Amino acid sequence: MEGAVLDENGECAVGIYLLPLVDGGVDIDLITAEPVPDAFTEFVLGCLCAAIVSGYRLKQLRMLRDRGHLVANRYAVEVPAEPVWLKTAIRLCAEKQWPGVVVDEHAVTVEPFWSMTVSTPEPRRTTTFFCEAPSQGRSGVLVGVKFPPGTTREWRGSAQAVLCEAVGMWHRVLFRGRKPPHEVFTAPPGEPVLEEGVVTFQGTGGSFAGVKKDTPVAQEFRPINFKDFWDRLHRAAESCRQLGEMLVTETLPPSLRFDFKAAEWPPEKDGRVKFLGGRLLRPEALMGVEEKQAARYLWVDGKVPVWVNLKVCGVDEHHTYIQVLFNPDRLTNDDTRLMYQQEGYPPFSTRGPPGGAPDRKVSLPPRKPIKRNTHD
Repeated sequence: MEGAVLDENGECAVGIYLLPLVDGGVDIDLITAEPVPDAFTEFVLGCLCAAIVSGYRLKQLRMLRDRGHLVANRYAVEVPAEPVWLKTAIRLCAEKQWPGVVVDEHAVTVEPFWSMTVSTPEPRRTTTFFCEAPSQGRSGVLVGVKFPPGTTREWRGSAQAVLCEAVGMWHRVLFRGRKPPHEVFTAPPGEPVLEEGVVTFQGTGGSFAGVKKDTPVAQEFRPINFKDFWDRLHRAAESCRQLGEMLVTETLPPSLRFDFKAAEWPPEKDGRVKFLGGRLLRPEALMGVEEKQAARYLWVDGKVPVWVNLKVCGVDEHHTYIQVLFNPDRLTNDDTRLMYQQEGYPPFSTRGPPGGAPDRKVSLPPRKPIKRNTHD
């Protein structure tokens, strides 16, 4: 599933891609114009963190009710995070949200059970963040916020945003852009530190190393080899087909064909589409493409798109069809600049069909016959 968030000028500022995982989770990619987030990107990240918390809560409503947390003036969620780390993150997020906030240090403990009261001087407002042990058979922490009676809706929303931001920090977020990518924070992150109103991370966290903001990842230039690029396309497409088989009701043949999303781009006056490298192609030439030809389409004098997303989009008696989506304005001839290095076949990323899940398979739309123009 893919989409975009637009700013007030109607321009695409952030791309969003969701990939259903076999374990029932969701991998979320946010693609930004630059690796360092601006105010609009921070707003989108806040929405993402709130969505993460809402996703947890939706599955926990019965447990939260049984433990007495579905009551007025209380907002709680159980998350797979380390309690002491989360306590520090909440305190820093509160100081970031409300400069000058007073934290009741006497209420803060390092035990699995803790509470932390924060208050602002003018106007005088207070709230208490708390932590409890997770439900039976679960790991992590149950964390939440309690409000005094009569708390305004605005104050409640601000406190919940602090909680959501701290929870979101535990999840891996990687900013990518035209510049060399660098990780702002990873899961589990390093130790959170508030510096000049920005939360950064120091040291290592688990198997991932936290890289401080504005610290680029230095890598040497490495030219892209066409045979390697074609091999990555083959392996990524096969992985995409295998993922699709777990998420759709149809049987997916091993023979692959590729449908380029570019076939839907606005055509020139003669009906052809201006493709990579200035090539003019009929839209039908970009549908049902064989594998090697698909690799050639993406290859422009040693340059390729920095990211290419693949997902199963159709099937017929003979072939499985993979949709190809990329940004035509972002090409590189440097292998180290390609995205999705961690997936094993950069720049390709495999996606699941929209709405598909192992326990809720979806049906692929009927495949329409392709009418070829025999005069070209």
